[in-house]
Amino acid sequence: LLDRGYNVDEEDMNQTFEDFKGEYLQQPHRNNFKLYCESLDNDSSAILVFFPDDDKLGVPTIKQVCTTMQEHESVTKGIIVCKNDVTAFARRALEKVKGSCHIETFKQSELMFNITRHKLVPRHEILSLYEKKKLMQRYKLNSDAQLPKIQKADPIARYFGAEKGQVF
Repeated sequence: LLDRGYNVDEEDMNQTFEDFKGEYLQQPHRNNFKLYCESLDNDSSAILVFFPDDDKLGVPTIKQVCTTMQEHESVTKGIIVCKNDVTAFARRALEKVKGSCHIETFKQSELMFNITRHKLVPRHEILSLYEKKKLMQRYKLNSDAQLPKIQKADPIARYFGAEKGQVF
């Protein structure tokens, strides 16, 4: 979340595994563990991260997440970290709620290590609009179509929450 430009409490970042177990072991349900982080750039937007107990992410969980997000005015994005796969019905439900709730899904196994810290992965950074414009001028490009493309499903694009039109 920090790499995406969200303000993560230092207390959460520096929490030891023993502290984490002490805080959450009494109530070991994943549903009780939610993260709320505000944007560093814009105080009016925030993200909520959910950890549902379900083995597979289903439609009822997505509806519950959407309701929770809509209850918080400032929440513009949500992330669901599920244990295993997302069901086909849940994928369709995510497509249906795309206009009202921006929700991304990750399997917990995908988040076991930080892919940006691997020695073979070059440093990635999403450029600001000003930096993008400067890049386009420097290389005398007329449109975004002249830039190399990265798939939305690419692990780095998913890690940073990249959207169409953004440049690394």
